[in-house]
Amino acid sequence: MQISVFEILNSPNAMFHQDGLKLHRAIIEALEKEDGVEVSFAQVKVLTTQFLNASFGKIMVEKGMSFFAKKVKVSNTDHLATYETKLEWVVDNIKNNDNYRTMLDAVLA
Repeated sequence: MQISVFEILNSPNAMFHQDGLKLHRAIIEALEKEDGVEVSFAQVKVLTTQFLNASFGKIMVEKGMSFFAKKVKVSNTDHLATYETKLEWVVDNIKNNDNYRTMLDAVLA
């Protein structure tokens, strides 16, 4: 199943947290019916880390990064020069958050 970010948002701008949550819901709903999903960024002109945190990052936290890698394929990002970098930031934020929580738990124990 393919999901178009442009169609979900009805806009070429994938910028805000709330917009990311719309994509998150669409992906989760699609995965309830299908074994995998392709997320297309065709026609998207603006992409922010905030959007990716609320969509892809939320799935990674809820389901795990390996689940995301296996079940969610991303296409049509070639025109978004910073897509890979922003996705790396999302992953780094998740890893650093996990490290922070582990250290905090150790200190409070």
